[in-house]
Amino acid sequence: MTEKHHTVMVLIVTDETPRRALMIESRKHQRWMPPGGHQESDENPLEAAIREVKEETGIDIADYLPKPVVVDEMSSIIPLPSRLVEVRIPPRGSEPEHYHLDSLYIIHVSKPLKAKKNDAELASIGWLSLDDMKDIFVPEDVRQVLRQELIP
Repeated sequence: MTEKHHTVMVLIVTDETPRRALMIESRKHQRWMPPGGHQESDENPLEAAIREVKEETGIDIADYLPKPVVVDEMSSIIPLPSRLVEVRIPPRGSEPEHYHLDSLYIIHVSKPLKAKKNDAELASIGWLSLDDMKDIFVPEDVRQVLRQELIP
């Protein structure tokens, strides 16, 4: 059976016209994506989303996301992501084929937030419109979500 990894992705979209999304270009994968990555074993998806965006862009998104509801000392209700996306990851080097189960959170902001590129992981970072993304490699599943969120 093929392994499945829990991952997160955060689409931060401006409400201005044209709408733009914060996109990062990964050095490792050589593609443009919203910020995100693997969920650690001690994190829920919301915590992973906050950590990944902070690590990659310097932006603290905690205040933009709904808060968990603490039920009692034993449990909390974690806000659902906007979408759950399953992506097959082909084998690469010594890493076998596996799947990413992406918890996709979507945040709307009035205008672009100040972002700072993590030089170790990212080749580029930017607030891009759909027109800006015409000639760059963005995976089709991401492009589909972008079309739904960036076209008013």
